[in-house]
Amino acid sequence: MPSLQPSTEVACLLCAHTGNEPAAPLAQKEYVQLRQWLRERHHPIEALLEPGVSSLLCEIAESTSLDAERLAALLRRGSQIALWLERWTNAGMWIASWEDVEYPPILRQKLGDASPVLLHGFGNPQLLHTRGLAIVGSRHTSETLLQQAYAIASRCASHRENVISGGARGVDSFAMKGALEEGGTCVGVLAADLARTATSHTLRDYLLTDKLCLISPYHPVAGFTAGNAMGRNKIIYALAEFALVIASDMGKGGTWAGALENLRAGWTPIFVYTGNDAPEGNMALRDAGAYPFTLPEDVQISVLSHLRHSIAGTSAPPSSRPRKRKSTVSQPALPLDTG
Repeated sequence: MPSLQPSTEVACLLCAHTGNEPAAPLAQKEYVQLRQWLRERHHPIEALLEPGVSSLLCEIAESTSLDAERLAALLRRGSQIALWLERWTNAGMWIASWEDVEYPPILRQKLGDASPVLLHGFGNPQLLHTRGLAIVGSRHTSETLLQQAYAIASRCASHRENVISGGARGVDSFAMKGALEEGGTCVGVLAADLARTATSHTLRDYLLTDKLCLISPYHPVAGFTAGNAMGRNKIIYALAEFALVIASDMGKGGTWAGALENLRAGWTPIFVYTGNDAPEGNMALRDAGAYPFTLPEDVQISVLSHLRHSIAGTSAPPSSRPRKRKSTVSQPALPLDTG
């Protein structure tokens, strides 16, 4: 097996989806349950790699919902995992679990046991440790709002502030392009098609020059599902110092649901664009507790500095009447589209 931390090796054996599994890999809650059981009995997770582990697996099965035979089958698939890892590491992918230096500790600090067990990544993992601005929004919105996303990300790049987004078409894609084309850095947290996106010719140079990091908690060729999109939203928010919603539908969609989840959980202070062309959903998010945002005209002011100052001078987000939703237009597929 390619060189891995022992804890990451165990995480891959138990949780990685490679195809043709001898048993169903552990879900997040099951892996957490196993870790907690071992910790309470002062066993490191690496104990599962030791010879004669059968008796330990029987003990686990007796006091948890986990099946000993299932665990044993997963732990025996070392050759399968090794071939899977070799394929993807040869393609440039790295993989990290909770104890790896590449794994951003901020995810564990903010999300706790809900932080993904495994992160699959391409590009510069050091960018995961660089707090910045998460810019998110709808796939289909007005050209004006897309250009706002691009302009804000470009401002971040000009002040060497990291941009974090989701890589989907629309707002996410424009934000990532704005950061990269201005020479800045960006982290893309993808819900699907990590490998396809990472091998795109439009992104190759950014990955090779350490300007971009693409990650996903899902298999590198996993397709899009709404559940996966919601699962990755919390990662986007947790990685950032601040979050900014450019455009949200009213009462529906992943942007709306992700913003409300962050407001409830309090992972990251969240702003919402409130310019004259802001849609109704933005105003509803502001009324739900998001801070209002407009891009300062003074280009010498960095976006993060502006947000820090806004929070310092605001006891609570002000409210005003919702504004009429602007018409939206469909956007063509972009290189960063993840479905």
